[in-house]
Amino acid sequence: GSMDWFPNIEGIKWFLNKVWVLIKAKTENLNLELAGRNMPDWLYDIKDERIKICGEVDNAFDFMQSMQLMIVPLLSGSGVRIKIIEGMAAGNVIITTSVGAEGLGCIDKKNILIADTPECFAECIFWCVNNKNKLKEISDNARDYAISNFSVRAVANNINSFYDELFAY
Repeated sequence: GSMDWFPNIEGIKWFLNKVWVLIKAKTENLNLELAGRNMPDWLYDIKDERIKICGEVDNAFDFMQSMQLMIVPLLSGSGVRIKIIEGMAAGNVIITTSVGAEGLGCIDKKNILIADTPECFAECIFWCVNNKNKLKEISDNARDYAISNFSVRAVANNINSFYDELFAY
């Protein structure tokens, strides 16, 4: 995503200051990779060997596919969450807030994980690490959901249905 968009900056600051500290206190085995366009300089200045700032990547889909988890700690903002949909299609398990999942119609613990407090967000991450079998199920559900609801074919079918209903009157 674009890292010069206020909701993304706000969310990553919240994650680093409130969630990442909880994760670091409990384990040394997890690393964080952040990618996005227009990455602010202050992120490159972070002194944490477990955080890798990738900046803008050549192919966002390939980058997402190389990861198992994708965090989207949105606290504000509106609109369609394209990166969440792309992450789901890539087979990622998405951990986001209620704001991040807003409007997508996803179901918590079925095709997405929703956490609104730092403690819940960290626990979701730990849960993912410790439940590989369930993680695969959520990943598969997420991919199926993204394809059946947001693919070009699904959107075209919805538009056609809308016009069929409109012209039926």
